Amino acid sequence: MCRREYVVGTGYYHIPDKSSKFFNEYWYPNTLKYFDPKKIVVVNAGAEPPLYSDILEYINFTRNPGHGALINKYNNTRLSGWSSGFVMGALYAYFCNCDFIYKEQDALTFGNIVERIYDSKKKTGASIITGNLIDHPYIYEQSLIYLEYDFILDFIFQYIKIPNPEHNSDKGLRMEKKFKIVEKKDPSKFGMFDFGYGGVRPFNPDDDCFWIQKPRWIWKEKTPIKTEVGSLIPNDELDCLKEKGLI
Repeated sequence: MCRREYVVGTGYYHIPDKSSKFFNEYWYPNTLKYFDPKKIVVVNAGAEPPLYSDILEYINFTRNPGHGALINKYNNTRLSGWSSGFVMGALYAYFCNCDFIYKEQDALTFGNIVERIYDSKKKTGASIITGNLIDHPYIYEQSLIYLEYDFILDFIFQYIKIPNPEHNSDKGLRMEKKFKIVEKKDPSKFGMFDFGYGGVRPFNPDDDCFWIQKPRWIWKEKTPIKTEVGSLIPNDELDCLKEKGLI
């Protein structure tokens, strides 16, 4: 299938003794194994970059924009770290004349992921494709997102101009809900992947194509997750993926 080149992007927030280790040992090798991007752009929230290579491009902030729920603790900007990572990465892809595939800092992908992403685009006719968070259909699973080159500027314009006078930040209106607001402008532009899982558990490591991120908190009580649910994929799940030869 003839298609435009693409950039893989992510945000990077430093968690001592965790983030750089996960990035270097899992996220970066996993991205190179299952993607063939023009570039990998990392929007770095004021930390020391975890790794250097020719394919990696860093956009280094001088401060941490903060988590959406805690944004006012850090500063009074409207966009949190997740939004800045997605928006800046998408703009970088646009100026590289590329599609944008956002793969969150804690996400790992497996199988013929690129073909499945573009197959989803062909089937849905959508310009932006996300996952679906089971049991919560009113929000998106945003750890893996495809954004078509021709829709990048229109999407970002709609996203950043959403009025939010009461809170004036991602703290008052979370990113998943902002996607829903943009979707209402033109539902035909939005689609969902027919593979997963993102933060949903349990996942099947024998699927021919899937992706996971850290388990979302709502799944901790539903499934027997052995290790603490936190900022990264639990060790027992990483061990399972290693046994399967996936990482």
